[in-house]
This record gives sequence, structure tokens and C-alpha cells, in this order.
Amino acid sequence: MIYNLLLTKNTMTSFVFLISLLLSLSSAVFSDDASFQKLPIPGKRSGPEAFAFDTTGKAFFTGVSGGKILKYTADKGFEDFAEITTTSNSSWCDGIAGTALAGKCGRPAGIAFNPKTGDLYVADAPLGLHVIPPAGGLATKIADSVDGTPFKFLDGLDVDPTTGVVYFTSFSSKFSPSEVLIAVGLKDASGKLFKYDPATKAVTVLMEGISGGAGCAVSSDGSFVLVTEFIKSNIKKYWITGPKAGSTEDFTSSVSNPDNIKRIGATGNFWVASVKNKVVVPTDPSAVKIDYSGKVLQTISLKNEFGDTLLIMTLSIFLISLLSLSSAVFSDDASFQKLPVPGKRSGPEAFAIDSTGKGFFTGVSGGKILSYTPGKGYIEFAYMTESSKSQWCDGALGTANAGKCGRPAGLAFNDITRELYVADAVLGLHVVHAVFGSMAKKIADSVDGKPFVFLDGLDVDNTTGVVYFTSFSSKFSAGDVLKAVASKDATGKLFKYDPSKKKVTVLLEGLSGSAGCAVSSDGSFVLVGQFTKSNIKRYWIKGPKAGSSEDFTNAVSNPDNIKRIGSTGNFWVASVVNTATGITNPSAVKVNSDGKVLQTISLKDKFGDTLVSEVNESQGKLYIGTLFVGMLETHRVFILSFLLNLFSSHSFVSALQTFQKIPLPPGVSGPEAFAFDSHGGGPYTGVSGGKILKYQGSELGFTEFAYITPLANKSLCDKAVGTFLGNICGRPVGLAFNEITGDLYIADAFLGLYVVSGRGGQAKRLADSAGGSPFKFLDGLDVDPVTGSVYFTSFSTRFGPSQLVLAVAVNDATGRFFRYDPKTKSVTVLLSGLSGSAGCAVSSDGEFVLVGEFLRNRILRYWIKGPKANTWEIFVPSIPGPDNIRRTDGGDIWIASNSVKLIVLPTKPSAVKINAGGEIIRLMSLGEYYGDTLVSEVNEYKSVVYVGTLTTNFVGNIFKKNMTIRVSSLHNSSASLRLDVVGLSEGEGVSAGAMILLKQPSTGLSLAKEIAEMERTTARKKTVVIETFLCNGSSEGWNHRRELSVLSTPITELPIPLKISGSDVEGLETSTRVTCVYHKHNQSI
Repeated sequence: MIYNLLLTKNTMTSFVFLISLLLSLSSAVFSDDASFQKLPIPGKRSGPEAFAFDTTGKAFFTGVSGGKILKYTADKGFEDFAEITTTSNSSWCDGIAGTALAGKCGRPAGIAFNPKTGDLYVADAPLGLHVIPPAGGLATKIADSVDGTPFKFLDGLDVDPTTGVVYFTSFSSKFSPSEVLIAVGLKDASGKLFKYDPATKAVTVLMEGISGGAGCAVSSDGSFVLVTEFIKSNIKKYWITGPKAGSTEDFTSSVSNPDNIKRIGATGNFWVASVKNKVVVPTDPSAVKIDYSGKVLQTISLKNEFGDTLLIMTLSIFLISLLSLSSAVFSDDASFQKLPVPGKRSGPEAFAIDSTGKGFFTGVSGGKILSYTPGKGYIEFAYMTESSKSQWCDGALGTANAGKCGRPAGLAFNDITRELYVADAVLGLHVVHAVFGSMAKKIADSVDGKPFVFLDGLDVDNTTGVVYFTSFSSKFSAGDVLKAVASKDATGKLFKYDPSKKKVTVLLEGLSGSAGCAVSSDGSFVLVGQFTKSNIKRYWIKGPKAGSSEDFTNAVSNPDNIKRIGSTGNFWVASVVNTATGITNPSAVKVNSDGKVLQTISLKDKFGDTLVSEVNESQGKLYIGTLFVGMLETHRVFILSFLLNLFSSHSFVSALQTFQKIPLPPGVSGPEAFAFDSHGGGPYTGVSGGKILKYQGSELGFTEFAYITPLANKSLCDKAVGTFLGNICGRPVGLAFNEITGDLYIADAFLGLYVVSGRGGQAKRLADSAGGSPFKFLDGLDVDPVTGSVYFTSFSTRFGPSQLVLAVAVNDATGRFFRYDPKTKSVTVLLSGLSGSAGCAVSSDGEFVLVGEFLRNRILRYWIKGPKANTWEIFVPSIPGPDNIRRTDGGDIWIASNSVKLIVLPTKPSAVKINAGGEIIRLMSLGEYYGDTLVSEVNEYKSVVYVGTLTTNFVGNIFKKNMTIRVSSLHNSSASLRLDVVGLSEGEGVSAGAMILLKQPSTGLSLAKEIAEMERTTARKKTVVIETFLCNGSSEGWNHRRELSVLSTPITELPIPLKISGSDVEGLETSTRVTCVYHKHNQSI
């Protein structure tokens, strides 16, 4: 099970990714007198983080994105007052959100006036402590470090009204503003409280070890300063004067996730901005008034005005995808034109222009290279592997199946030999003949004995024919690009391949996200872009500097592919602004041979905030490749999941099946998993609030069977949704019966391992720890049908259910796999170091247990018996996001799988059935029924498939129907085979996408095909069309009975060639034959 990420009932704002404390993305400042009023921020600035009021009390000042300080008065509204840097006034900084370009523009966080001097002090998140004179203008930097240690992430600030001393905080001394998610996830405690004395101009560290120092406020008498700890939900007091001067103490822990704190005049009271931080979605924003002793005087809910938006910042996760998911190539002359990629391929990553200059070649998903000319459009030109031509690779997105299909990233021609060189992200360096095309030839997949991990950019020196290409990382694969960027990986390399020597050489190492490269028109140097570092390096090929490298320019933000512009000496660079708030401002940047920016073309109006991968100019046209980032508006946010779709988009479901919803009782949700008792009763399922429900048939529906804690039966737990109140009420996630004793075993995500008798009632806790370590986040569970031993998993030993997103963000690998022996009442740790161990299932013979690793997209087999007992091996190496695993009565295994796009949207929930050998025997798409909802379990019982989720208020079930119907007639055409299907029951039908089996009864020979479309003719008769047949000949004599079986299990390997003579078919005259051509094979049917 992958926990519900706190996807509570419509409580999530689009792109709220936890914790975002420091810089608002909203575009309004809010004031409240008698009514609620919005004061819109002018222009493209956004994010009023904090406020300072002048001595008149009639104006306030606030810092916004792009490094500006604005002044507001009732008569004039907002006016520019000051700026942090000279760059803050540029168009480059205009419209920036959150921490985007904060290193250049500035991002003021905390601000406060010295009431005596009129100076405005500013804690700029990345740039340090600043001061602005009363007249405004450019801020003066006071300090950007203390004791030789640079400030990493400043936040809150206040001025002592009695002395003028400035107190300010750092949220972290280890993580920057754009890394706030990691800081909170790791419970960072490197924040500090500082003091700046204007008289001595010295900065002093007063406190260290603060856990998210978000705000500070000096008391009105100057005796102490309060410091908030956002991560710890605590406020500390530091004594400035009096007998306790220089000491600290806890002030209050009654304010949840406190952010900025402000004193209320001379009253001695303070206002604190507060939320309930639930990792994925902050809830219940509020304003909390406390007195000088820490007592809460008033709490004002702001949910009606702000929803569940964090008061200080809504933060989405940065993502860099280097393999495109978009499905269009764009060219631009006088107008903007889309050139859609045909079929189900997607992702034009890069281009190579042909020698005429009129067409281009591009690599797409599934390992294909397409050629495009204006007259003919797209034509398949080449492919990386034999598998690239298969249905398995058709429709693959991003890096899906790249290990089998290939994923061409960079490509360029040798104009002399007419060879097209290709850097395949996964499979290495290849070459294709430009005239003949066909399958690419592999040149190299390693250098100096080290395999390529993630190739990216490529160019050819047309003066020598030498090929230069890059690896984005030597540590992280294409599917792990987020991790590479998040960790600031610097293992990228620049390589050279010399065709005359057939040798690959490493030229540069230590590159930080080397995405693209381009050789100069004279062959004297090659440019290499460092995406992560926002830098372009120059490696000298010739001349006195040959063999050396230097920085070329830092003026291009997050450079991707680089392309030279003919012999002009200039280059186009694809650029975006990669920030903690997402990808913004895609642009095409032209630079000259000295690194000077000649032109910047904003692509935002054409592409929104989509990542662009390449800009290539030919004959006055710009060809633009795009990388779809996936910042989709959704209420189901599943961040940081690089669990790309490893399956084809064709998930075949039995055409004759019915989907039914079984409603849960009012007020409960999240039927996570199912169990059936030995008498056939059930399903039983665990839901929110700590209850176990039993299905009693259509009349009674689900009724309460058991509960985890006594409180689960109280009204308090009726309000539980998702993980809310899970530590009090319980949250049952894995369950299975011991069929001999009738006991139901339960893995509760929060509270541990439980058991309840077949009579139900309150469950009994069996264990809450193992191996000296408390359970943190239990998940899957199964019972050995032979011995009665209980096997169960913990998703993480470090993070709780409410912190799932953090476990994913840091690629947590602290999951464990356990066995509980009912005889000895002991728990044994069998495996540790698992990465998101969500589900487990014991084989029907008790020989082994399957354990899923959600974060590693694989399933392990742990041997219980036999010569391999107590050892493990990889059972299924590639399956997207395996959640719960369930065996069937026949010994097969169902797996709930959730293919997830690159950023926030779980897509294509599916049910995968495998046999005892690990082979996929059925793949059933659930998107038709669940949309993009993440599914947690698929459980088959008596030919009914039950589907569990983490959020819905119903249990889904699917009735499979395998039946034989009659084909009354065949209509022959040159394009398709058309069959009139009769014998259907009322309401049944044959749908597009289903698999059919044309079967000859006497010999058993068969041919499986996919139905392309259907046409209804009567209530019980339909015409199905099979497009991939090319049929010729007479159809006379085909009005006979012939079997057409609709399969619940698709046949993936077609029995070709298939030959059936006319005499073998009932009712068919032997003289009549219809020959159908499927691909290159002839079949006589």
C-alpha cells in the first residue's frame, strides 16, 4: 500500500507539496477590518512573505518575488519602495515566483523597521542581511556570513524597539530555500538565531540547533526574543536581559508548525502564523494569539479565506526530466506551427537537420527515429533495437521500457559520410546510415570498463568527423534524474569518439548535469551545458589551450541542448528557470562565441511552463523540442515519483466484464486491502478511523466487524480521513486470515501488528517493534496457508505514514520484512534495507514470499523452504510502483500497480497478474473506472476481482466473463476484417481494445487479435472490425457458425504463421479461401 498522502476530501490545493513555509506564491496581501479584503499585488510580482509598518501606522511594507520591497498606502496602493540588488529592477526578475532566480534577484523574507532611525532591515533568504534607508532605493548588504560560515537560508527578522539591535534567524545552515522539502524531511536542526548590533556592526550567533527557525519577535520591553521552530512545532524564548540573559527555554508547544511571529504593539502579546503540516497538504491555516507566558489567547481559523493553503508559501517540487513526454515537434517561421508526432510515440528530444535543410530527424519514445519532410510528414526511419518495432514499445512514454526499446536522446549527422550518430540515454552510442536507416548499430556502451549510465547530448565535428557526447550522470539513470539534480550530482562526463580509431575517450569529468554539447563551426572547441549548475563550459579541441577547459558563460539558466547556428559562430541554447516552485520561463537563448547573450526569446506564451529541451535553427526556422514536466492541476498529488510507465498503453481487459461499486458506510473511506474468511465470507476491509468492515451482501452492505483501539468506536474517530488521527484510532492497511484458526491478522500502519478472532470485536496487539526498533510504518501482510506464520512489511523504519512523501523524496531504503510465529509469539526481521516495501504474498505451497519494493519498481522473492531457504532474489525486475500483492486460489498473483508520470499525477492505475514463474499473464487497465486515482490492492475471489484504493468511499469489483459467441458473417475488404457477432446477452458487448481469439474447433489452432472498433447493429448483434488484417479474395461461403472467444487473458505471442484449410471449418466450402496478410506472414483462414 502506498499511503493516501493525506488526500483528504477535496482539501488539497493544486500543487501544494507540503511544508512550504517561507515565500508565498499567492498574489494578494490580505487585511481584515470588518470584512475580508484582498489587496492585489501589482504586475507579475507575487508572494507577500512578511510585513513591516512605518511609525505612522498608515503604511505597510512587504517583500515580494524578484527582490522587490513594496510600500502600500490606502490612497496610492502598492508602490515600488526598494530592491535587494540592481538586478531586481530588470525584466529578468519580473514575474519570478518563489525562490526562482533568488540568487540573482534576491528574495526578501523577514523585514522590520528600526522605529528610531527609520531604517528597514531585511533578511533576504539567499543573499543575507540588508538595510534600506528611510527613502528606499537599493538595499545595502550588511552581512552574508558569520564566523566565516555563509548564511544558507535566512528567514525571520525583528528589531528590538528599545536598543535597535536586529535579531534574525536561519531556517537551516545546511539546506537552501529551494531544498526546504529535504530539510523538513530530514528534520534538519541546523537553524540559528543571530544578533546584529548596528553600533559595533558585528553579527553574533546566539542559538544553534534550531529545527526550522522560521520567525522571531522581540518582546515590547526588549527582555527576550521568541524564535519559532516550524519543524518541531515549538517556540523557544531567548533571554536578552535580566538574570536569565543569554539562556534559552521552551516557551510553548501549543502552536502547530509556527511560522512568522509578530508582537502586538506594547500589549505583550504576539500573533503567530500556524498550519497543521501533514507532509503533503497543510491543513487548517490559522492565526494564533499568545501572551507573554505562552498561553493561547485566541485562535482564528483562516480556512474559509485561504482553504488549506499555507499562509506563507505553497511549494511545488522542482523536476528536471531529460526525456520528453510531450507529443509534438514545433517549427516557427512567420507563425507558430505544431507538427504532431504520429501514433502513440512521444517526446521529440533533439533534432538533426538533413543535408537539404528542409527536413529533420528526431528520436522519440520507444526507441524510434523519425524523419520529417514538409511534403511527406513523418516517416519511421530507424530504430534502436529489434524490440523497438514491437507493440510492447509502441506508446511507451519517457524512459518507459527504455532498457528494451531504447530512448534516443542526442543525435547529429556526419555531413561527409551521411551517418547519423545517436546517444541513446540508456543503451549507449549508436550509428545509423542516413540513406538506408533500419536498425542502429551499437558503437559503445561503456568506456574504460565503466558502463554508460545516462547519456544525453551529442554533436559531430564536421571538420574531422569526431563525435562528442555527454553523460548527464555516471551515478543516476535517466529514471533517477530528479535524484541527480536534487543531490547536485557532479558525475557527468564529456566523451570523444574517433571513428578512424573506433575509440571512446573521456575528456571531462565532474560535470553537474551535462545535458547538451555543441562543437564550434571551426572545430576549435566544444561547449558543454551543465543543467544543474546553470553553467556552460568550453573544452578546447585545438590551439594553445587544447585539452583544457574553462567556464564559457553563467548567463543561461539551466541550459539543456546546445546547437550551433551554421557557420555564424553563434549557438542556440534551450533554457528554463528550474526552481523549487517548478519549471518556469522556457526560452531560447542565442549566445556568440564569447558567451555573450545576443538574444532571448521567451517561449512561455507557446509552451507555458513546460521544459524545452532543444532549439535548432535551419533556413529561418526554429525547431523546438519540449519536455513535458507534468505540473497538472489535480487533487491527488504524488510527488517525486519516477516510476515511469513500463507497459505499453494497450492494457487489454476482457470485453465482457462489468464494473460495480459497493458503497462503504457514510463517513469512512480508503478500503486499502481485503481478506476472505474460510467460510467464503467477505470481503473484509480496513478503513479510516481504525475499523475493520465485513461485507454482508447487497442488502446489509458493509457492517462493522472489528476495531483497532477502543477509541475507534468513538465519535472522535468518525472524523478520521487518510492518516488523520491514525496514531489514536489506528489505520489498518494489511490483513489476512489464518484459514485454520479463523483469526484475522492486521498490519496497522501506525500501531503495529494485531489479531482479532473470527468473532470480531477489539483487536489485540501482538507487536509494536522488532529487532529493538519500533515499527514506524507497517504496510502489507499475508499468512502462510501451510504453517500459519504471518509475514508483513514496513514501508519505512524512518518515516511514518504521514511522512510518506518524505520517504519517497529521499529514496528511503529503511523498509523491512518480518515474520511472526504464532507458536513462539516472536517477530523476526528477515530482510532490511528495502525501498518502500508495500505488499507481500506467500505462495500457495508456502515455498516463498513475494515482497514488493514500490520505490525500486520491482518484486523480490524470499525463499522460506528448500535449498535456497532464507535467501532472496529479484522475481519481477520491472513493474511500476507495486503496491499490495495477492495470490489467487489457482496460485497466480495479482499486483496493484500505479504508473506515475514525472511529477505529480498518478496515471494508469492497473492490475497486473503474474504466474508462479513471474511472467505477466494479464494486464488490466483500471483507468476507465478509477481515472488517475492510485489503487492499493487487487484481490480475486471466486472469479470476482476486488479493487482497493486509498481515498474512495466504495469498493470496486469487476466480474470477468469468458464466453463463446457466434460469428454470423464475415465482410471482406482490403483494409480490415469485419465480423458480425451475434449471441450476446442483453447489455453485453464487444468493445474496442479487447482481445478476441479466432479458433478452429477441430485442430485448436487459433489467432489472437485486438478489436480496433465496433459498430452496434442490434441489441444483441455487433460488427467488430480488426484493422490490422489485410484481406483479399471472396467472402462467399462464410455465412457459417464459427467460434469467437472473448479472452480475459490476452494472448501476447501470436501463433504465426497460422494455416487452416477450408475443409477444417464447419460449413465452409473447401473451394472458398480468404487469405489475410498480417505483417509479413500469410495466414489462410
